[in-house]
Amino acid sequence: MSDYEDYNADDDQISYHSDDANEMDQGEDGLNLEDNFIEAEHAENPIEAYKLIIELEISNSTSHQWSFKSYEKLCQIYIKNLNFDEFKTNVDKLFELFSKVDDVDKQDTIRNIIFSLSEVKDDDFKEKILNEMLKILEDKKMERAYLDTGREYCKILLKTKKYDILNQLIPDLLKVCNSSNDEIYKSIKLELLVIQIDLCKVSNDISTIKELYLEAKNLMNEQIFDDKRLSAIINEEGGKIDLRQKEFDKALQKFKVAFHNYKESGDNQAITVLKYAFLASLITRDKSIIVSPEEAKIFQNDKNLNSMVNLYEAYESMDINLINSIWNKEIKNNEKDPFILENLNEILYNIRLNFVINKLKAYRFCKFQTISKELGIKKEELVPMIMKIAKNGYANIKINLVNDYIEMEKDKNEKSLGGLIDNYNSWLNIMNKQ
Repeated sequence: MSDYEDYNADDDQISYHSDDANEMDQGEDGLNLEDNFIEAEHAENPIEAYKLIIELEISNSTSHQWSFKSYEKLCQIYIKNLNFDEFKTNVDKLFELFSKVDDVDKQDTIRNIIFSLSEVKDDDFKEKILNEMLKILEDKKMERAYLDTGREYCKILLKTKKYDILNQLIPDLLKVCNSSNDEIYKSIKLELLVIQIDLCKVSNDISTIKELYLEAKNLMNEQIFDDKRLSAIINEEGGKIDLRQKEFDKALQKFKVAFHNYKESGDNQAITVLKYAFLASLITRDKSIIVSPEEAKIFQNDKNLNSMVNLYEAYESMDINLINSIWNKEIKNNEKDPFILENLNEILYNIRLNFVINKLKAYRFCKFQTISKELGIKKEELVPMIMKIAKNGYANIKINLVNDYIEMEKDKNEKSLGGLIDNYNSWLNIMNKQ
């Protein structure tokens, strides 16, 4: 076990106003170092005040408690002042004392330092600090602290697009995660897998994303998990995988979950996933409402989303020319999302399929040659489409391949074609009229 095994980032912040046996930690000269530590934060020169505590404890006591706490405070001050050299000096001394202080004194150390970094806007400085901490922690074999720091370092590397470093670091962190069955290690592993998924998106490594998604999904199912954003990312990737495998209904349900989780976590990716949900709805002919009219208002200024709304309206009227016009003028030249562009052919095929269904309803009995000529679709393409229509129950058709004709029968249970987006109309209108 490492010196850091009992560190728990989920514990509450420790109080330095201890009422335990250490409450009167006095040196041989009667100094009360605890009081000095409390007062140092409000001193005219806190840096000098903390350095004095370290000097007094070294001179008058074999304890390291207040020196350790003072080094932690100095690290936080130097982060705030963007002083990397002084931070480096003091963080090294801080970690030298880790094995010499009680667990209760060190349990929040990493979290406190990382919290100080969260208030810094200079990403390059953050990267230097985390990299320095990671090197020290790896050398001292402090696994839990190493993982917590590594996770934060990965986030900043992803943000600053240092993909090469990230590619080298994540496998090492995952190896440490796999060395323990501790639930906290599993939670960190889940976050690292999601970061790795984001990394694979950059290189469009779809096969690896699928493997990572399955592993992350299993991990998420094993835990009591309430991180909305991570859940959103996992469901988004699951939806993409389902859509590529033509599991359109499953994809739509995952996109809905991802959308609501992104929205609740305040992530703008909600808008992109909402478009994915629209696309899945076009393919599945789903009638359910994705968002309420009230929820839709917050997306009203997104041009690409409104273009998708226009595509819906054109689809409702089965106007192929209008659909092509909207795609070429509003979507194709403006939409940059590769997943949407990737699924264009599937969407257009589905729209064309429904156009054929509508045309077939005008016939009672008809030769393939006649339908092919009227619709402008070659027979070798038309026959599979009609067979698919019959198989899925979109129209009650009898197909005679020997004599090359179809016969249509009226069926009360036939699936409705005009109701695809009926339930969307109320909120789409609100969104477009605001």
